Amino acid sequence: MKKVIPPVLFVICIVVMVGLWLVFPIMQFVTFPISLVGILPLVAGLGIAKRGSDIFEKTGTNIETFDDPDILVTDGLYRISRNPMYLGFLVALL
Repeated sequence: MKKVIPPVLFVICIVVMVGLWLVFPIMQFVTFPISLVGILPLVAGLGIAKRGSDIFEKTGTNIETFDDPDILVTDGLYRISRNPMYLGFLVALL
């Protein structure tokens, strides 16, 4: 089984979500101008994921998900969440 890295999995989830919405449209509870509020969690989630990867680059450890870690990072967002990149992708998908 091939391992899928988180950014690719994030894009796959977006494609599946859009596909399901096109095939099975649901009633919209929120109208157009108010629905733009959904951009806030998208931007916040992507910002959290980007900040998490920036901390990895700053400390010089590998960012590859399935490789052995070089250094245990406990600074910045990693003090709050064990994996802020996954958290960021989840918030963006919401």
